Amino acid sequence: MNLLTYLLFMLNLVDYRIAPVSELENYLYTHGRNVFDCNMQLPGNKAFIYKLENGEVIALPGNLHKNANGILFSTEPIFRHFLDKDSFPVSNETKVLEEDFQEEF
Repeated sequence: MNLLTYLLFMLNLVDYRIAPVSELENYLYTHGRNVFDCNMQLPGNKAFIYKLENGEVIALPGNLHKNANGILFSTEPIFRHFLDKDSFPVSNETKVLEEDFQEEF
């Protein structure tokens, strides 16, 4: 993540920020949370969702792979927008077999 993206996010000029899982895990810790303390898990891709007290929402991939990316949403309504569309702005390169054939299951 570059400094400009970070500053735009912190100034609420962008709705979300994509960051490595390890960075977002550290961010959780600064808010008194850990990866085992999620608010919900999405049924399809098994992503872990964390709602922070400051209104931000973090989405981490279901396998918590350190080389994968997660998303920090500036607000819950922004997160809900992507959830309702069932489409998130990050590729899922570590997806499991069930995700490829979810319609058939």
